Amino acid sequence: MKNTHTIRLFGILLATIVVQEVVNWAFKEYFIVGIIPTALFGTIWNLKNGERIYEKVKYKDEFEMSKFRTLSVLSIIYLVVYIVLFNIFVWPPDNNTHSPGNIFFWPFSGLSGIFAIYAWYYNIGFVTRGLKEFYPGRWDAFLTIISLIFFPIGIWWVQPRVDLIKK
Repeated sequence: MKNTHTIRLFGILLATIVVQEVVNWAFKEYFIVGIIPTALFGTIWNLKNGERIYEKVKYKDEFEMSKFRTLSVLSIIYLVVYIVLFNIFVWPPDNNTHSPGNIFFWPFSGLSGIFAIYAWYYNIGFVTRGLKEFYPGRWDAFLTIISLIFFPIGIWWVQPRVDLIKK
């Protein structure tokens, strides 16, 4: 079967989602902790695809691989720290908007969200630019961006293309 790698990755993703649900069940009150396994899978999947594409691109000077790797690692750290701080300071919600947790967390959340959006945008753009070199159509670039944003479904669109580039 030609898409065995894609099927295996999708199986790993499904297992990750099961782990997420078990964590959600175990930490009933702190349900947001459960998003960590799936977000971790998505970030690592995108990082590995970026590395595979980078090996094959012709114009490596147009790609900042160290920045891509750094933003990937920092986005994982950011997610874990954000969820831990969210659970310490804000969860469970209370009606006291002037509590020290709310006063600390929400400004931190807004400012740090700028970094998260930038890292997410850069990492998706990195993989998309690499794939555009091999699949130059405008429609392919649009579908790649959409597939990376909605990565559980995107595995079926992006991974076969990355596997073809790798060969």
